[in-house]
Amino acid sequence: MNQDTERSEIKTIRDHPIADTIGKRSYLPKTSSLLISLAILGLLILVSGFVQKREYIPGPTNLRQAFPRTIGEYKSTEDAPIDQEILDELELTDYLNRTYLSPKGYAVHLYVGYVNSQNEMPLIHTPVGCLPGGGNAILSHEAVPWWQAPAGRGQAGQQEPSQNINLIRLASGEEKQIVIYWYQERGRIIQNDWMERFYLFWDAVVRGRTDGALVRFITAVGPSENMEQAEQRIRDFVQKTIPFLQSELPGKDT
Repeated sequence: MNQDTERSEIKTIRDHPIADTIGKRSYLPKTSSLLISLAILGLLILVSGFVQKREYIPGPTNLRQAFPRTIGEYKSTEDAPIDQEILDELELTDYLNRTYLSPKGYAVHLYVGYVNSQNEMPLIHTPVGCLPGGGNAILSHEAVPWWQAPAGRGQAGQQEPSQNINLIRLASGEEKQIVIYWYQERGRIIQNDWMERFYLFWDAVVRGRTDGALVRFITAVGPSENMEQAEQRIRDFVQKTIPFLQSELPGKDT
C-alpha cells in the first residue's frame, strides 16, 4: 500500500467525531429507548446518595502511556488528542485514541473512553445512533462471538467464549468500513445496550461501583480488498488487543 492510500484510509477512519463515539452529541434515542434510559436514570438518582457513601472508585489508569505501541504485528502511527472542550463534555477519566497499521499498511483505529464513576447519571452511550452521520449507511449490525483471552489481571477467565460483541458494516458511497464495539465494565464484556444499563444499576447497588469503558475499533475496506478481508483484519486485531484491555482497565476484583 502506498503512502497516499495509507493517509487516505487513516483520514476515512478519522471522519467519525470522537464526541459522537460515545454518543453525547448526536445520539437521539427512540421513544422506547428514552423511556428506559429515564427509568434507569431515575433509579440511579434514587440510590445515588447510598452509592456515594459506599462507592468504590478504582485507582487511576493511564491508557495512552500503558498501552503498547506494537500489538502483535500491528504498529501504531500516532495518537490523536481529544480537545479539552470535548473531554469536558464527555466527562472522560481517561482515554486512548490511536491508529495502528497492519503489516500490509491497512489502518485499524482503536478508541477507549473510560470513566471511573457514573453514580449521578450514565455517561457511556451506544455509538450506533451516531455512526450513520456524515453520509454513512449501516449495512448490517450483528452480534459476533467474543474470543476467550489468556489469563490476565482482573477480568480474564471470567468470560465465556460464547459471549458476543457488536460488529457493524458501514458504507458511504464507494467507501466501506467495519466497526466493532462493546462495553467493558467492572469485569464484564457487554454487547447489549440495555444489559449494560442493567449492570450499571446492579453494580452500583450491590458493589458500589459504576466505572466502565466503551471500546471501539474501526477499519476501512481498502481499494484492493473485499469486506471479508477487512473483517478478518479487525477481528485479528481485536483478538490481539483484548489481553491488554483486560490488563489496563479495572476488572471485577480491582
